[in-house]
Amino acid sequence: GITVPLVVGYLAQDYGFAPALVYISVIALVGALSYILLVGDVKRVG
Repeated sequence: GITVPLVVGYLAQDYGFAPALVYISVIALVGALSYILLVGDVKRVG
């Protein structure tokens, strides 16, 4: 959400871009896992 640019900017400024890329990768992995585990089967409506 709104905190991603702030966290990435802080990480990139203090530690370089490698931790920022790891942070984005973790966020993407959490999003993919939550979609797979929480959403379930997608069915056509109509």
